[in-house]
Amino acid sequence: MKRARDEVVTGLAIVAVLAAFIGWVVMPVESRLRSVSAETHRMRAVMESRSQMAFGPSAVEAELGRLRAEEAVVRKAIPSAPSLGRFLEALSEVCANAQLSATDVTPLAEYSVGPIGVLPILVSFESGFADVFMFLQRIETLERVVWVSRIETSRVADRSNRLSTSVLMHVFHEPTERH
Repeated sequence: MKRARDEVVTGLAIVAVLAAFIGWVVMPVESRLRSVSAETHRMRAVMESRSQMAFGPSAVEAELGRLRAEEAVVRKAIPSAPSLGRFLEALSEVCANAQLSATDVTPLAEYSVGPIGVLPILVSFESGFADVFMFLQRIETLERVVWVSRIETSRVADRSNRLSTSVLMHVFHEPTERH
């Protein structure tokens, strides 16, 4: 009987050791393996999605071409300082074509906003109401970045159908020549 009892105790001890081994070794290792496996699957999915992106030479060249075209548009809209003379000439043509009288174009003190130079220009003239809008529309079609910050109109005292108008606009340019 003692032998049977020793076998039962030994069996219970083996079961207890196996349970402890499973609880302290196998379960944590299995849990860690599951998390590593999940992380591996996630990383594979990320790598597959990145490999499907078009980062080949042709895609880079296409993006570079798009950026160069965009830069050319900006360079045309915000040219260098010496081209301001061409803008003033175009502004003079706009004034003449809009049938404005007593036109006065006065460049004001230049200032900078970061790397961009800004030249405020005050344009004063007399015209009919429709001519003011024609003038503004033509300014809008110039190939420059022009910001009209103020428009003031008043009726000319001796002529009821004429307006005296002042337009303050800001013309943007690069302060130095591009190299």
